[in-house]
Amino acid sequence: MMSFKIAILLVISLSAGIVIAGGVFAFLSLIGVFPILLKKTHTAADTYVFENLLILGGMIGNVFTVYQPRILLGPYVPAVFGLFFGIFIGCVSMAIAEVLRVIPILLRRIHLAHGLGYLITSIAVGKMIGSLVQLLQE
Repeated sequence: MMSFKIAILLVISLSAGIVIAGGVFAFLSLIGVFPILLKKTHTAADTYVFENLLILGGMIGNVFTVYQPRILLGPYVPAVFGLFFGIFIGCVSMAIAEVLRVIPILLRRIHLAHGLGYLITSIAVGKMIGSLVQLLQE
């Protein structure tokens, strides 16, 4: 019976991880981070390589998040990683700033003028409940 519960938990956890990772990459694609980067760096011919490296980076990031391996890299490699993370966060924030100009138009088109507060509140409450459940389980 216990192994059945573990198997169910494993399937649910793996499915949730796949959904979250897919959602993050879909969100980044939706806001146009990747086409903007390709256009700004004049590397549109290397789109296939860029997509493969993006997928590889997501997979390696998931493995590092799950297994948390200890790797001795020296004092300079984390600084380089931090630089790359900063560049990525800057690109995402600029893409989000561009998307923010589109949101009012989208809301008018789908007629969501009155329910936006409820939508944002429900997302915030869901995240709060999830954080509290995780905190109480530790």
